[in-house]
Amino acid sequence: MNGLSLHNKHHDRRSFTQLEQDLLFQQTVEEIIREYAGHSFSERNTETLLATIYKHTRNPAFFSTSSSLIALAKFSNYLLQSIGRINHTHLFSIRNSSQVSIPELNIQLSLQLELGEWKQKSFVVKKFVWNEFDKKLLTHLISLFTIKAYSQIPDEIELIDLSNGEVTISPISEYHEAILYVKQTLANVGKSSISGSFYRVTTTKKQ
Repeated sequence: MNGLSLHNKHHDRRSFTQLEQDLLFQQTVEEIIREYAGHSFSERNTETLLATIYKHTRNPAFFSTSSSLIALAKFSNYLLQSIGRINHTHLFSIRNSSQVSIPELNIQLSLQLELGEWKQKSFVVKKFVWNEFDKKLLTHLISLFTIKAYSQIPDEIELIDLSNGEVTISPISEYHEAILYVKQTLANVGKSSISGSFYRVTTTKKQ
């Protein structure tokens, strides 16, 4: 989870790094989803979504290069398709806890979630991402977070990658399976923390 802000309307038209572009798209989709999900059921339609996308993609960074324009077109197209497949009567906003503690790993975990969809007796977490490669890590992190933060546990986690339209649906991870995977990831990178555009895992300092 990165504090970098790329949403100043007065940015110049400089070239942006791939990391900056990825952060921009991730932050933007989160803003769009939060605003769209906040509308009443009668207002959740294609017209409203298009207006919301337009509102949040005025940053000059989206128009700085031809590749940025192509990326924006993919982003908008896949987002429209993905939202169109959701049963809007079952859609709801997810409110986040700021962070959760995972004592088995001696870590603090924070991440950003926006959207859920009710399914029979439980629900599905729907997370829109941009250019994220380790879907397995994301599934385990979201599993750990929801197990610790919420009284009701989702049945599934659905990751929608707006950079390529890929949808990954996974059952909620078993707690200890997720613990082992995150522990191994930390060991492999040889760091006390790992972070992405919407999550951060930080090792707690021992007293």
